[in-house]
Amino acid sequence: MPLLTPAQWAYLLFWFIVMIPAESSTTFVIGKYAQSQTGHYANNLKLNKILRIPDADELEVTIRGKIEKCCQFKTITKKCCDYLTIYDNNEQEIGKFSGLINEHLYVTGSAIRVTFRSDRRTTDEGVKVTIAARLPASIFNEIKGQLLAVIEQFLTFGTTEAYIKIRYNLQSIKTLHTTLIQREEIAGIVNDIAEELLAIARSYQEIAALAPAIMAKHQEQFKVINDLKSKTSYTIEKIEQQQKKYQTLLEKSQQEVSSNQLNKSLEEQKTQFSIDSYNNILQTLYAQQAIWNKFYEAQEILEQKLKKYSEKISILLYILNINAQVYEQAANVALLHNTTIVSLNNLSHLTELQKIMTEIEGSENEITQWLSKIEQTQL
Repeated sequence: MPLLTPAQWAYLLFWFIVMIPAESSTTFVIGKYAQSQTGHYANNLKLNKILRIPDADELEVTIRGKIEKCCQFKTITKKCCDYLTIYDNNEQEIGKFSGLINEHLYVTGSAIRVTFRSDRRTTDEGVKVTIAARLPASIFNEIKGQLLAVIEQFLTFGTTEAYIKIRYNLQSIKTLHTTLIQREEIAGIVNDIAEELLAIARSYQEIAALAPAIMAKHQEQFKVINDLKSKTSYTIEKIEQQQKKYQTLLEKSQQEVSSNQLNKSLEEQKTQFSIDSYNNILQTLYAQQAIWNKFYEAQEILEQKLKKYSEKISILLYILNINAQVYEQAANVALLHNTTIVSLNNLSHLTELQKIMTEIEGSENEITQWLSKIEQTQL
């Protein structure tokens, strides 16, 4: 067989590099994304590919494209015309996609499996699936965003409207108290006072009835906080593992230099470059670890503050329920006698109610201050 000329070798090299799409371990493409001559993918395709980034803990998966869709149901089944499926490391299905696709997913692990199926009917433009390792800053911002959302739930869920009603009712009681002090004869205003007390009682009963839902929501948010703390701890552990890895490489390179094992100038330069690189990487890892450690401490402090806050909310709702009963009974007594009414100083737990409201406001201020600190923290 005759040898190929340089021109023929150049043509073959061009054909392999340009004409045949490069195989990528992080990308899956069909149709126009694969530089197809028709711009569409083919019929009767059954494709399967593993996308992988070694040592990645979590992947960002981006899916863009357009696949023929004839399925009339929200759930994509094998009866649908063409569809793409994503599986994680454990072969758990992450999602099945068809039609116009513009998705961004997070998948735990270092690899995903992508499958594609087209039938024998019409086709469409195609699809591109890419993966990238999630950066620490991206993970940090996600955890931070979820933590801020938890705090928002604590400070607003079921309590914002309650605070408004409580403050209004406290002011109403003060007004009633002032009226009683200023009036020598109360017979003419007993009905008005009784109606006001009944209105306050009903208001407090409505608020107290929210207690189970509010407390359940608090417990739900505490579970989220624990999950976020676990993610933070896991990230810190991974950083520590990276530190050990590069520290070992650094010490090995330093030992090679100090033991004069390197005789060639070029090798010495390469090793010194490695030492400088490892030192820079370690400095970056130590800086990251310091930020993550402080972030974990902030989560623990916030968790404790939120627990105290939740306890105060629970006490507040309990006091409201008791007050509602007391006010209702006082109003009934006043209406029965029509001329007498129990002293407001005796019938209401004003001191306890005002104290717990003040404590809750103090807790909210502390939590809000930590909220501001976390919002300003960047990796």
